[in-house]
Parts: sequence; structure tokens; C-alpha cells
Amino acid sequence: MSCTHYTPLTKTVVLSAVGKPPPINGTVKIHIKQMLTDGTILSDSIHNNPRGHEIDLTNTHVLSSLIDELMIMVPGEIAQFRCGQEDMVSGLFSVDLPPGQDLIIEVEMLDWFGQDISPEQNKSLRKSITEEGNSRGKPCWTGKCSLSIKSDSSPAKEILCRLGDGETYGVPCPVEVCALTMTRNETCLLETPDTKYTVKLLSFEKEKPLYKMATEEVFTCVQELKIRGNNAYKAEKMRLAKLYYERCMTYIDSVVKSEQDERYSELLIACNLNLAQVYLKTEDYPAAVSHCTTVLWTQPKCVKALYRRAVANNKLCNHGEAVTDLTAVLQHDPENKERANSSKPCALTNRKELTKTLIS
Repeated sequence: MSCTHYTPLTKTVVLSAVGKPPPINGTVKIHIKQMLTDGTILSDSIHNNPRGHEIDLTNTHVLSSLIDELMIMVPGEIAQFRCGQEDMVSGLFSVDLPPGQDLIIEVEMLDWFGQDISPEQNKSLRKSITEEGNSRGKPCWTGKCSLSIKSDSSPAKEILCRLGDGETYGVPCPVEVCALTMTRNETCLLETPDTKYTVKLLSFEKEKPLYKMATEEVFTCVQELKIRGNNAYKAEKMRLAKLYYERCMTYIDSVVKSEQDERYSELLIACNLNLAQVYLKTEDYPAAVSHCTTVLWTQPKCVKALYRRAVANNKLCNHGEAVTDLTAVLQHDPENKERANSSKPCALTNRKELTKTLIS
């Protein structure tokens, strides 16, 4: 029988402790014991999860009033929370209560961590908000922003930079990744395996949302981003070039393809070829193969795509596929301009020479 009455969530401290409470965007590690008011124990996480149960404080599916209380607990503290059935909006704490009984949730705060913002989700970058920001938007790659950065070994300094090219301005890559998650005037603690940073986002370059842009505006932006990407590539800033070309792709994908508009196909091919070249330079050969293959689906005689895929496949020891593509290069372009423009020009006139060159 489920309880239908409402009992507000109340807290009783069982064991107090001294320390810092978790950040609003953090993850807490706790032990949870569920019992009835008569002392009957329903469950105890220490038995099936002795290392502790992790709860994301931004998880809206967890009992909201409990989240509010967890935000003010400190490691080492033990508290009991009393609630009725209507409080238990989450499957995590959903139980049927006997008549006249409320649920007692005993929580032991073991530890807390900042939000995992690492691209690989391997907990190598932890962000803890210390002061909330006051804007809706957030910075994006290749956009300009102003940051205040303080580390364990250096005092706070304000830096105006373009995200994706942080090294040029003295902004570490982890700080750039963090900036992408921040709002204006937000301050946070960023923890990496080597260093702790205090970062504040002072301002950032706002861009017009794609859904508000006309098709002509999108094409104009793509052309500008492509030029910036080309300039970054020429300056051997491969990471920045890759980000520019990826943003080009995002903009192009927002345009509905029209058979009458050749610019769509031309830009899509150009960006895929440029990304393939960047991946060759950065030795990400599977990605290079993928982008070349995308081009060859619609342009099977594209010499640049064939040649770059051949180079990538050769590096991956897929020599047969590489030779096939280079053979096609000679068939479609007897003068072999793409090969002639490479750093090691070599006249390839037959399959034997192709094979010898590729696997040497």
C-alpha cells in the first residue's frame, strides 16, 4: 500500500564534519541507507557498492529536495532525511511505504568531484563552479573570448584569445575546453592531472544563431571560415585549421541541399578534402580515409580524394587499397598533378612502381 500523505523533507545531522560543500555542477560520492521510521532497513548501498554511490548534482531525475541538501553537505558528514511518498519522484528512492510509515534516507558524504568536462569523459578535466555566470550563450571554437586565468604557479592574468588557437596567446588547451562550457562572468576551478586553474570568463564573441541566418548568410560565413582555415593550415596550426573546417561543415549541414545550388556540393567537397589533408598532417589516418570516402561517394573521379585516401591507407598498411586508388589517379589524371605537387614527386607509370613507392 502506497502512502498518500505528504511529509516535508527534514534533515537531522547524525555526524557533523568540517570542509567545503560540493560545487553546484559537481558529483558527490555517498553511501545511502533507506529505512522506515520504525527502524526497518530497506537497503544499504555499503553492501552492494562499498566504494560509494555517485550522484550528479545536475541530474533533474533525482529527488530535488535531496539534491538541495547534498549541495550543503561536506565530506565526512552523515545526515538523515525524512520524507513521504510524494517526495520520491525518482526511481532511485521510490518505494511503497506501509501505512503510518515515512522513509528515512541516511546519507554519508564520502567525497565530491567537479564536473567531468574532458572530451573523452575520462575524468581528466574536472570543473567546479565557484560563481555562476549571467548569460545564456556560451563561447564556441574559433570565437574570440576574454579570460582571467590563474594557476598554481602563476598569478591571475587577463587574456584575449581565439579559442582553438590558445597556445598562441598562452592559454592552455584544458582552459580552452573549459571556456566552452562557461557563461559570461562565471568563475570556476579547473583541475587537471598536473595543474589547478581558476578561470573566469569575462566576455566572448557572440554569433548569430544558425536558425536565424538566411542561406546567403550561411554561405558567406562558410567562405570566411574556409579562408581562415586555409590560413591556419598554411601557418601549420593544424588544430585551429581542423576546427575552422569542422565549423564549415556545421554551417553547410544547416543548409537544405538544392540541386540548383552547386555551391552546396562544392563547399562540402572542399571542406572534406581539407579535413582529410589536416588529418594526414596530424597522422589521424582513419579520419582521413573517412573524409576522402565521403567525397568519392559523389565524385568517384576526384583525384585529390583518391590520392589522399591512398596515402592514408598506405600508412594504415592497407597497401592493396592504396595501390587501387593510385592506379585510379593515373587513369583519371595521366599527368599526375596531385602526386607532382607532393613533397616527394615521383613519376608513377605502372602498378609495380605504384606498389614499390607506397610500401617503401
